[in-house]
Amino acid sequence: MKAFLQRFAPLVLGVLIGFDRWRFRGSKRMLCYPDGVMSFLSRHSILLKEFNKPYAKGLTDTLCAAIEKPAEQAGIYRYLNNCKVSKEETALAIGKQHGKMEGLIAVLGCTEPCCGS
Repeated sequence: MKAFLQRFAPLVLGVLIGFDRWRFRGSKRMLCYPDGVMSFLSRHSILLKEFNKPYAKGLTDTLCAAIEKPAEQAGIYRYLNNCKVSKEETALAIGKQHGKMEGLIAVLGCTEPCCGS
């Protein structure tokens, strides 16, 4: 970049600096700890006794359907049966397969192991 600017400085009117890559992870950070879950429930006026398996499963199913169906139709959805498979390598392979290396290149589903305390 510096070499480019030194060479073409008289022709450059301005420079924009920003991210060349964004990586989103499918985690709702607020919901990853008990206080965050309680805050979410309170904000949405959901009693703790109402946050039961049918409610949580229904919410999960709705979210997954809204994300996975369009991704499947676009051919960019993969469910990984093994949590040890590299998600980044898988996403890059899907992007390469479709000739797309920027923007939304893949949607991955995976059940992660949970260590209860």
